Amino acid sequence: MSRSQNSAKNIIVGVTGQMVQIILQFVCRSVFIKTLSQEYLGISGLFTNILSVLSLAELGFSTALIYSMYDPIHRDDKKRLTQLMNLYRRIYFVIAAIIFLFGIVLLPFLKYLIKDYSNYENFSNLPLIYLLYLANTLLSYLYIYKKSIIDAYQKNYVYVTIQKGLLVIQNLAQMLFLTLTRNFIVYLLIQIIITIVTNLIISKQADKMFPFINEDRRILPSADEKKKIYQNTSAMAMHKFGAVAVNSTDNLILSSIVSILSVAIYSNYSLIITNLNGFIELVFRAVTASVGDLGAAKGNKRLNEVFDTLTFVQFWIYSFSSICLYVLLNHFIEIWIGKNYSFGKATVFVLVLNFYLKGMRVVINVFRDSLGLFWYDRYKPVFEALVNLAVSIVLAKTIGIIGVFIGTAVSTLTVCFWVEPYILYKHALGKGLEKYFLTYLKYFCVMICMGAVLNYFCGYMGEGVSGLLEKLILITIVYHVTVVIFFHKSGEYKETIAIIRRVISSRGKDHENQ
Repeated sequence: MSRSQNSAKNIIVGVTGQMVQIILQFVCRSVFIKTLSQEYLGISGLFTNILSVLSLAELGFSTALIYSMYDPIHRDDKKRLTQLMNLYRRIYFVIAAIIFLFGIVLLPFLKYLIKDYSNYENFSNLPLIYLLYLANTLLSYLYIYKKSIIDAYQKNYVYVTIQKGLLVIQNLAQMLFLTLTRNFIVYLLIQIIITIVTNLIISKQADKMFPFINEDRRILPSADEKKKIYQNTSAMAMHKFGAVAVNSTDNLILSSIVSILSVAIYSNYSLIITNLNGFIELVFRAVTASVGDLGAAKGNKRLNEVFDTLTFVQFWIYSFSSICLYVLLNHFIEIWIGKNYSFGKATVFVLVLNFYLKGMRVVINVFRDSLGLFWYDRYKPVFEALVNLAVSIVLAKTIGIIGVFIGTAVSTLTVCFWVEPYILYKHALGKGLEKYFLTYLKYFCVMICMGAVLNYFCGYMGEGVSGLLEKLILITIVYHVTVVIFFHKSGEYKETIAIIRRVISSRGKDHENQ
């Protein structure tokens, strides 16, 4: 299949799978809240963050190695691909060993990460719960390295189909056993079993699709190629450090400075925002391999056109999602699990701002990963992490929960906002930044104005499920009509519509051929 066909299939399968996952996770979370105490919800969020921090041992090898595969795939060089896969396998066994070691060392210090630890009587089995989370993380590294070649060949839909299908089984089993036993340990054991089964099936599928990767499990890339991979990996390690420090420490700060109950409340907002962001990122990450292939085959002009179009699509999706989140999030939380689980409107605004700022970086990061530009902004994540941690900790101690999230916004605006586009334009797109920042400002102003107007009018609408749906319908109609009015003459808008028509047309032809 062509780049566009693979991308379209990745998007369709990814979006469908993510929708199923979101629905099941909400139902499963509802059962979790009704059958277990609030503290367990907080512990779940805390341990997930701890293991995200431990995943720093991965150091960005996956991204660097997938990038290394684009050229041999383009040249159909199966020997080099086999060498890369052998290197990948060895690296990931080492990574699993490192995570196990640091995970065990951390075990005696868990009680210091929870404020007023002694007040929670349910925590007698805390070490066992932590070890089960650690085991699930370790098992995910043993065979999943084979997913990389599936991704590099633009066949991510294969992995998504398997992973989402087994996730359905996992969530259904977890809900059943929580209802019958109210036992968190059983809930975690089911998760571990599905992780093992998923990895084994993906491994077998990769072997079936690319049998050449097992022809000689001893050969490795040349010294020069390994040196280049390690150079890219060292740069990606810093990006990994920054991502973990910014995205995986909020629960740690909340738990140790505010309370474990604040982690429980935030985990519900995080569930919604993370799933929505994952849902949207699927659209853009589905074209990562296509961008890498495009970068290897064509020049700057087409890259610029694709970048501008994807940035417009990014704005269209993320600004609409941000307005919906700000206006509807607390309304939804109160219907779903009650007012006791909701934050104030100011805190929600900062959470949504972070969602938008992060979302508007997705396309830039897709291009950076696809074109192998990790090295040039390798120090950026260190500064981002330092600013985030310093501001979050200071503000958490002075103004509470909202301070943690303000720290994330400050680090994004002071570091990422200008460094990332600067690197991409300097080393790949070959143009000045003035147009990019003016376009970004225009997009942001449109979103803020529409958000303010829609929030005002939605304030006069009803409560309950009917009120939620009425607000959603109003936002959807007004937002999309406004975007069409403002941007219908732009080249990016016309290209976006043309792409949608091509995808629909190709799908129609596929069905006719079947």
